[in-house]
Amino acid sequence: MPTYEVTIDQKAVIFIEADDRNAARKEVKQRIQERTLNFATCIRCRKSKLKEHQEMGYIPTEKQIEARKKAFTYVAPKTGQPERYNRIREKAREFAELLQMACPESRVLSVSMTKLEESVMWANAAIARNESDT
Repeated sequence: MPTYEVTIDQKAVIFIEADDRNAARKEVKQRIQERTLNFATCIRCRKSKLKEHQEMGYIPTEKQIEARKKAFTYVAPKTGQPERYNRIREKAREFAELLQMACPESRVLSVSMTKLEESVMWANAAIARNESDT
């Protein structure tokens, strides 16, 4: 029996064995109505997560999937980047020292120091994530 690819609401694809394409579509439709369709591949993320996406309420957009890949993928430092990372850290360390000398110890200073750490992290991430190979 041949296997057919059936697209579901432009959100997922399922591969099903049937006599012909129409029989495959009917089978998928029946399984959806009976809520027995447990395996389908989300068209956007290309993973078997359609049911999970539907239960959560949303299916990620292509843009969201690409942003997620970019945000959570290790990027090895390229030539010249470690030196810039260190320069950013050095300047932040100097600024942190200035803040500690100019401001009284307080929760607000603590928040300021945390935000400075975040700023260094995001600056380094901007370099790592957005530069092509050189």
